[in-house]
Amino acid sequence: MICHAWLRTICNNIPLIRFWRLNTFQQDITSAPGIGAATATKLAAECEGDSPVTTTYQLIGKFLSLKGQGMTTKMHCDAMWHWLNARGINSHRAGIVHAIAERTEVMMPGIYNLVEDDDRHKLSEVNLGNLVLSVGSNECST
Repeated sequence: MICHAWLRTICNNIPLIRFWRLNTFQQDITSAPGIGAATATKLAAECEGDSPVTTTYQLIGKFLSLKGQGMTTKMHCDAMWHWLNARGINSHRAGIVHAIAERTEVMMPGIYNLVEDDDRHKLSEVNLGNLVLSVGSNECST
């Protein structure tokens, strides 16, 4: 089962694009696509065996901490999806995973391999009006 189904995420593309850009990265966890006040509250709650997550830095840290030796991108994203599920996040899990994975890919190219596991690589370009994103290239053009 693909838990992080990229093509079925409902995150708005404009906030996702802003989140990808290095110069607009914010500490506020609600700046991440898919995370509103209710999700932020759940992530900030004390949870046995897990630290509260209150910033985007901590959320990316959690994502990175779930990347085990030899894990595929699918396994890594599924681990994050299941972690969000365990924290009681019931909405936008796939969108949150996608946003965090894509943002991490911008910072650390190669950690989120779009062509590794499933058929997402069939999309070579995403056209968002006057902005075109080349999937897997980390580049935008207008």
